[in-house]
Amino acid sequence: MGGLTDDELLEKDLFGILGVDRKATDDEITKAYRKKARRIHPDRNNSPTAHEDFALLNAAKDALLHSMFRLRYEMHLASKENPQECGSQ
Repeated sequence: MGGLTDDELLEKDLFGILGVDRKATDDEITKAYRKKARRIHPDRNNSPTAHEDFALLNAAKDALLHSMFRLRYEMHLASKENPQECGSQ
């Protein structure tokens, strides 16, 4: 998924990067991505981190639109929020 490994993506706030709720649909994710991409695209943003920010935005979108990765990501988030319920302590 882009330049980051799956394990690295699991540690990112992918929903926060896109600015969407955890229950966001694929359509909502795509719309949020397009809106934010127009603002942070390196051709429009002179920030020294524009390329990295845009790459992370792309990776977040791709990861959340990939149904198997999204399921894994949501399970990972649940295990961090409720470690007792997921068997890790």
